[in-house]
Amino acid sequence: MTDEEPEEDYLDEEELDALEFKLLIEWLETVPTSEWHVLAHEWSYDNSKDILRWLIANPRTEKATALMIYWMAGARFYKQYGSAKEARARAAYEGAWWEFIHDLEAKYLADFYTAGSVGFDPRRDGFPGHNGHDWTRAYQEYPLRSPLPAVMEQAVPGMQPVSEVVYIEGIPEHIWEQLEKYF
Repeated sequence: MTDEEPEEDYLDEEELDALEFKLLIEWLETVPTSEWHVLAHEWSYDNSKDILRWLIANPRTEKATALMIYWMAGARFYKQYGSAKEARARAAYEGAWWEFIHDLEAKYLADFYTAGSVGFDPRRDGFPGHNGHDWTRAYQEYPLRSPLPAVMEQAVPGMQPVSEVVYIEGIPEHIWEQLEKYF
């Protein structure tokens, strides 16, 4: 083997992201939507955004999960921009996140998401480790240039899901182990 030839089990970042997405979707289709909520909470928002995009585009996603993703993705931070173009002028990824936040928000306001059993309060996160964190207080130092609808700050009543799944950076351990050989 020369230095020019990739290893047999090597995947570039794009191929690895595609495999990760495929394995996650296959798994998500087999678990209750309450587990989707746990995955979204455990997700490393520095990872590929494809799984988050899949969740916000899926009408089976519970309303509480969508609301949690909205706040964990930094909704208020992106409200400092009046448009995607303005956000993109600062950094391309900020324009993409602005669009993500506003797409999710539009779907939420249109009752696109399922009213399920899971709850989420952006003013008092009930997940262990966050101990009542108030997501709505983050990024208060930035002025709002896009409206922040009041309903996005309201709690969705329901239970806090508990999971037996072990997550590594938001990826279930059994999927992480399948991907690990390509790192």
